[in-house]
Amino acid sequence: MWLKSAIAITFILLFLSLAGGFFFLIRDQGKSKRTLYSLGLRIVLAIILIILIGYGVLSGELKSQAPWSTQAVNPPIIQDLPPQSNRNHSSPKPTK
Repeated sequence: MWLKSAIAITFILLFLSLAGGFFFLIRDQGKSKRTLYSLGLRIVLAIILIILIGYGVLSGELKSQAPWSTQAVNPPIIQDLPPQSNRNHSSPKPTK
């Protein structure tokens, strides 16, 4: 459970760093390096987030909840298929 909390906190810190960088950009008009430092912090936080998610997936603590992921791993086995007919399924041609 600590992993999901760490991912959520890192994600929130990423957005706070983004908001801080926008604030510094507007307030300082590009005259200070605070916007650049905010960008550096965002890069570090993004790398930490990628590492945390990668660790979670590799350790099995994080799993996909997507409906198509279970079908790709365990495809259904279809047995007793009815024979296919050779009929043309288009509309019949009128007779003269």
